[in-house]
Amino acid sequence: MNIGIKREDFNMYSSKNTLFVCSPGGHFVEALDISKLLGLQGSTFVISSNRDIIVANVNIELAPQADRNIAVFKQFYFAFLYLAKNKPKLIISTGAGIAVPFFIFSKIFYCKTIYIETPTAIFNPTLTCRILQYFADRLYVRTPFLLDKIKNSIYLE
Repeated sequence: MNIGIKREDFNMYSSKNTLFVCSPGGHFVEALDISKLLGLQGSTFVISSNRDIIVANVNIELAPQADRNIAVFKQFYFAFLYLAKNKPKLIISTGAGIAVPFFIFSKIFYCKTIYIETPTAIFNPTLTCRILQYFADRLYVRTPFLLDKIKNSIYLE
C-alpha cells in the first residue's frame, strides 16, 4: 500500500507513543495497514464500538459509540481522560467521528495529529474531514477534487 507518506517522517515516533483513532470496519483495517507501513505495529488503537473487537497482537481500547447524538459527550469525556492518562505524542486517524474529540483535546496535550480522509470521499469531504481541517496538523485527501475544498490538505496518490 503506497499512500505517499514516508517512513522517515515518523522516525521520532514509536509505537509506544503513537495512537490510532478510528471507527470499526474499513477505517480500522486501513489504520492497521498504515501502522504496518509506517513500522508502528504495537501502537494502541482506540475504536468506537459497543462490541468487543479482538485482533491478534493488536492493542485495542474501546471508546463509546455515538451516532451524532447525545452520546458524543461520552466520547469527549473518554478522549479527555484517555489523553490525560496516556499522553501520546502522535494521533493518526482514518475516520470517523471518534477522531473529533481526540483531535480537539490533542491541542491541550500537545499531540501531533494526522488525519487521512477515506478514499470513498471523492467529490465531497466527509463531515469528520470538514471539522478536522481546523485541528489536524496534517490532513491527507485521496482525490485531487478535495484539495480546493479542504484547506491545507495534502493529496496522496
